[in-house]
Amino acid sequence: MNAHTYPCPRGPALPWLLRHLVQVHSPLAKDLAAEILERNLPIPLENRTRLVGELAAVGHGVIARGLWSRWSVGRDRGRFIASPALMIRMVSLFNHLRHKEEEVLEERDGKGPFPDEQLIRDKIEDYGGFINLVMAEFSRAHHPISAAHHRTLTSYARALFIIGDFTKGTAMIQILLGRQEMPDLYDVNVTLTGHR
Repeated sequence: MNAHTYPCPRGPALPWLLRHLVQVHSPLAKDLAAEILERNLPIPLENRTRLVGELAAVGHGVIARGLWSRWSVGRDRGRFIASPALMIRMVSLFNHLRHKEEEVLEERDGKGPFPDEQLIRDKIEDYGGFINLVMAEFSRAHHPISAAHHRTLTSYARALFIIGDFTKGTAMIQILLGRQEMPDLYDVNVTLTGHR
């Protein structure tokens, strides 16, 4: 049987196809996203944050990170890194990955050194560094973060709660209160459940 390779669709069809494959949980979504990353296929600016966010939401961390790294530099970076939804998804995914690796270390604690220990420690450090980068770029895009729009500040607070920095997260919520912006139900949920 002969195998044929077909080129990826171009223009608006490509992000549409990837979104569809992600939504139906197709393994082809990862393959298509990998091809976008490897071949540097053009994706319209207005589709980038949503695509990377959706890839992060379904756990495709390597590809989401690769695309985030590509699109977080250059002329159009500002709109990309400033997305609250994208920042939350990336922080959430990589914090989850970091905790999984920390759990492996905790399970092995007291049982002596093991062959992959340094590799796991390196992953934990790498994930933490990437989380810090995503949050720093987001904060820089909204500088000063204390003067940011209500939703932006709430998203930043949520990210801080996700990574376990409750002191800074609470300080962000207090900034909203100091501006006499009453918390809505979403803000309360962020405060109460953001640590998950």
